[in-house]
Amino acid sequence: MALGKTKSASEMMRVFYRGEANAWDKQMNAKLKSSPRTWVDADDAPEITDGRIAAAELRGGEKGVRRGRPVGSTKTPTTVWLDNEVLEAFRATGPPWQSRLNAALADSLKTHSPGEPAV
Repeated sequence: MALGKTKSASEMMRVFYRGEANAWDKQMNAKLKSSPRTWVDADDAPEITDGRIAAAELRGGEKGVRRGRPVGSTKTPTTVWLDNEVLEAFRATGPPWQSRLNAALADSLKTHSPGEPAV
């Protein structure tokens, strides 16, 4: 019986009892290594927890993409109410409009004190 042919369960048992199991195992293991894995049982997947999500690495192509501000950033997230005209003017300039808004506020601190009343 040739090893390359598909065997029924009874043929496999005869091979096993005649001592040909090692040759059969080697051939089957070689096929398994070269065969693509097409299905993964969802029950085998690890549980998705908040900690795993927080520690996950976002990938963009071949390199990792960091979420959030760069390491060592001195900026703090905040909520600010702005006039619609101001917001629309900065948004119209396109990304990164928030950085330009920050630069404009920093420039205004050079000539105005934060404690001065609005004009």
